[in-house]
Amino acid sequence: MDVVHKFLNIAVPPFTILSLFLCLPSLYCFKLVLFFLRALFIEDMNGKVVLITGASSGIGEQLAYQYAKKGAFLALVARREKSLQEVGERARELGSPDVVVIRADVAKADECKRFVEQAVEHFGKLNHLVNNAGMASVCMFEEATDITKFTPVMASKAALISFYETLRIEFGSDVKRTIATPGVVGLNRGCPKGNFCPKKARCW
Repeated sequence: MDVVHKFLNIAVPPFTILSLFLCLPSLYCFKLVLFFLRALFIEDMNGKVVLITGASSGIGEQLAYQYAKKGAFLALVARREKSLQEVGERARELGSPDVVVIRADVAKADECKRFVEQAVEHFGKLNHLVNNAGMASVCMFEEATDITKFTPVMASKAALISFYETLRIEFGSDVKRTIATPGVVGLNRGCPKGNFCPKKARCW
């Protein structure tokens, strides 16, 4: 066995390095081709069903308008029903064939289940889920005394990452995700309310 181990110790490292040199160019070429193909053949959103949480204002509102311009069916979810109705009307004007407005709180598990089921029941399918609803606390770190309130937030972040990684394992690369979350804790901040990481800090 010692002889075998010595042979493997000698043979495996150079073989591994050689394999990497041979495979990496092909891999990068494949990724480059894939990048251009995705740029050329952008997904046609016409007739697709998109559910957007936190759609009553901000990023969620603008996402609803962009999807509407592309002809997508929309299921808009938020707590502020009046604002949500206004966004829904505007989305219809911009080209969405049908918009369903659902008042719900994503902090409650039963309501999350309800609005997904309601969207599927209304449209018969669900192609895209945009998890936009969120919360933020703007204060100095030492001022955040009641940290127990952040437990569900941190747990949901971990659960979301694990959920999508599990989907990737089960269904492969067909499961795509886009997450836009700037860092919310930064050290040595120069601004009183620079609650983003130093590179993203802004004086308000």
